[in-house]
Amino acid sequence: MSTLYVDNITEKSSGHGVVLPTKTHVPGAVIQVQFDSYLGSSAFAANTAALGHTLLTKAITTKIANSKIYISAQVCHGVGGTAANMDSHDVTYGTYRDTTLVGGVSGRNSRTTGTAPGNGTWYQTDVQFSPSRDFLYGNDYDVYYKYYQCLDSPSGAAGTTYTYRVALFNQATHYHNRCRANASGGGISTMTLMEVAP
Repeated sequence: MSTLYVDNITEKSSGHGVVLPTKTHVPGAVIQVQFDSYLGSSAFAANTAALGHTLLTKAITTKIANSKIYISAQVCHGVGGTAANMDSHDVTYGTYRDTTLVGGVSGRNSRTTGTAPGNGTWYQTDVQFSPSRDFLYGNDYDVYYKYYQCLDSPSGAAGTTYTYRVALFNQATHYHNRCRANASGGGISTMTLMEVAP
């Protein structure tokens, strides 16, 4: 058996990357990391699109075959209103690999308001939480976070590009990365993709 000693391996064609055989990787090792952050702010009107509003999106091109993709996301949002009954503010979050929902709940998240798919999403509420609504400033100026993690197994060839997208399905105005009162108060939303060796 021979041993090859190198200091660097450089791609021959720009943008192609270096594709190594699966056996060169330790199972469970992280092969690459892709990161996306959204620093702006938006007020999304009630959703009517089949695939929802896009909150975060990031593509990853695999370096080895049959790798898994670890997805981690945080979504910053304001409170939708101060009504005593927030039943008209249904919110659903789902994560897509291209046009396929991944890492969600099957058989439980069944609501379809805001054109939500009714299955396979990772967060869904019928009556949105509206804390502090009776105080002087209500909940006009605060934001909250929702978190998500998933290990996806797309089973593709090396060099396959997958686009992951966190989607919003909302029944009423949804405040993304901002509080309800204005865009001056808020936070950030992020998504991390890691290719993991099989």
